[in-house]
Amino acid sequence: MIDNYYRTLGLDNFASIDEVKKAYRLLAKKYHPDRNPGKEDVFKRVNEANRILSDSSKKDLYDEKLRSIITPSPFKLHQFPHYHEARPSYSNIKYEYSKRVKLYGALFVVGLLCLCIGGPIALSYYSGSYAYEEGLKFQNQHNYADAAREYQRAIKFFSSKSGKASIQLSRLCLNDLNLPLRAIQYADKGLEYTKDNMERAELFFIKAKAMKADGQAELSKVNFLKSLDTGYNEDSINLNIGLLEAFYLNEFDSALVKFDGILNKRIVSEEAIFGKAWCLQKNRKHEEAISAFNMLIENYPNSGPGHYYKGLSELTLGDSVQACNSIKKANELNYPLASKIIEFVCL
Repeated sequence: MIDNYYRTLGLDNFASIDEVKKAYRLLAKKYHPDRNPGKEDVFKRVNEANRILSDSSKKDLYDEKLRSIITPSPFKLHQFPHYHEARPSYSNIKYEYSKRVKLYGALFVVGLLCLCIGGPIALSYYSGSYAYEEGLKFQNQHNYADAAREYQRAIKFFSSKSGKASIQLSRLCLNDLNLPLRAIQYADKGLEYTKDNMERAELFFIKAKAMKADGQAELSKVNFLKSLDTGYNEDSINLNIGLLEAFYLNEFDSALVKFDGILNKRIVSEEAIFGKAWCLQKNRKHEEAISAFNMLIENYPNSGPGHYYKGLSELTLGDSVQACNSIKKANELNYPLASKIIEFVCL
């Protein structure tokens, strides 16, 4: 009996080389001795499985051996010579069934059809829900490879948890695995079949954030707006679009409107205050920018960027003493840009 290398990598039998490589990267990182002492044997088995299955010629030989083990040889008729013996013909015999027998037969057929149709649906529903719960458990344990596998199973079973599984898998790819393109892929997959507006809004939102992380600012804005249209929180969408316009699209006036709209509701948001100050500074309104930076520092005293950029506006207005104090404070808070100009500002 040979070792099932596909099972070692958590894959179905005869998975593709691409699937093998993806699974290997996740497991090698998970079980590497430097990160997981005591799992050397598992790490060796994973490496051995990858060595065989990532090589097309070795994989073909291995697959052939595996098929010979898991595929039973069919029985041959010559093993059962009595099957060839002449049998009496019953083709001319007619049977008459009572009404009761016919009724029971009809009920049996109906029951069998219900079982054949409803059984797989019920099984799929249960399996999808179970896979989703397992995915949550693994994700809470920071076991992202197993969590991703379970979420994929939940999506595949097309159960009531498929939409939620797509959301969790997209978040996992974006936030925990830093794979924005894969997050976009799973968000699109969820949008294909979920009809729930809240789930669709969440999927559009995650897709927009993933596109932002991938540098697709214009498309990110489009998807934030789609998320808003399907019911996502308006303030959250305006904040994210404002940040896009301020830091990616250079649309400072439009971003200012959104930041002011949030702050006028007495919502204290570090990102909104900094975004407003940034836009004012970019529009050369340095006195207003300093006022916004002071508001930021009042609410978030340890904001290194707040002190730094406030210092730049003060330097532009000729207040070198206050600019020096602001840059010094940013440097004390370990804001990296401050150390590069502190000698120039504080002569």
